[in-house]
Amino acid sequence: MKRLGHAMAASAVAAAALTVAPGAGASAATYVLGIPCRGAMSNSHPRDYTRVFVLVRDAPAKTKVITTARFKNAIVIHTGRTGAKGNAAIAYDIGAAAPGFTVKVTIRIVLPHGGNCTVKFTPRA
Repeated sequence: MKRLGHAMAASAVAAAALTVAPGAGASAATYVLGIPCRGAMSNSHPRDYTRVFVLVRDAPAKTKVITTARFKNAIVIHTGRTGAKGNAAIAYDIGAAAPGFTVKVTIRIVLPHGGNCTVKFTPRA
């Protein structure tokens, strides 16, 4: 049996990674070696001084999740852990966020070769 060269091994890994188009209310899911990232927001247009949740779905059970929200004037990082069914809800307090500015939230599944995906919300006054 022949050994794969570095270029062939890299091609095999690249072929294992693919991006799936988003469904209704979900972000694009990135599959890397079979570990998906699927997320959504509990409310995509929250009012100031309310709370929204980053909803993580179908991740491995009991896995650490890091979310990074990029507000207009701040970057806020929250962590959480998925439950037994691989779901998590990570809270963000909106405060006086800039109305109309779209906040992008990156979700990172913390595992070797864990997936990343992005969801967003736009605060309103």
